[in-house]
Amino acid sequence: MRKAVSSLSVLLFTVTLLSGQAVRKETYLYAVKDTDSLYLDRYRAVNAAGSPCVIFMFGGGFFTGSRDGKGYIPYFEFLAENGYTVVSIDYRLGFKSLAERGATTQERSGGKIRQAKAFMALFLDVVNMAVEDLFDATAFVLDHAGDWGVDPGRIIANGSSAGAISVL
Repeated sequence: MRKAVSSLSVLLFTVTLLSGQAVRKETYLYAVKDTDSLYLDRYRAVNAAGSPCVIFMFGGGFFTGSRDGKGYIPYFEFLAENGYTVVSIDYRLGFKSLAERGATTQERSGGKIRQAKAFMALFLDVVNMAVEDLFDATAFVLDHAGDWGVDPGRIIANGSSAGAISVL
C-alpha cells in the first residue's frame, strides 16, 4: 500500500511539473527602421527544445496596439506551456505615423472615388511596411533558431486584426 501511494505521489508530481511548465519571457531588438526601434518578446517553456515557433502580430488597425498587450499574454503562455516558442513582434504603425504628422485622406483633392483610391494606395503602403517588419522578425528568429531551440521548418505566423492582415 505504501509503495502504491509513493508511486502515485511521484506520478502526480511529474504530471504537475509537465503541465505547469514555467514560461520565460525575453525581449530582443530585432531591427531599427528610421527612428523606430523594433523589439520582439520570446515566450518559451524553460525546458523547450526543438520546438515549433509561432510569430505573432498584434491588432490595432495599424494605429495602436502593442506586442505585449494584456489580452494576448494568456494565449502566449498557453502555447509556450504546450511546447511552442512564441515570438510577439513590434511593427511600424503606419497610420499612427500619418496621424502624428497631421496627414489625412482629406489632403487629397477630388471626389470620393479619388479619395478612396488614395486611401487604398496608402493602406497598401501601410500593410507592406508591416509585412517588411514581419519578414525582418522572421529572419531574426531563423538566425537564432539554433540557439533558441526552434525548429526552423516549423515556424507559423499568426496575428490579430491588422496583424492577421499583415500575416496574410
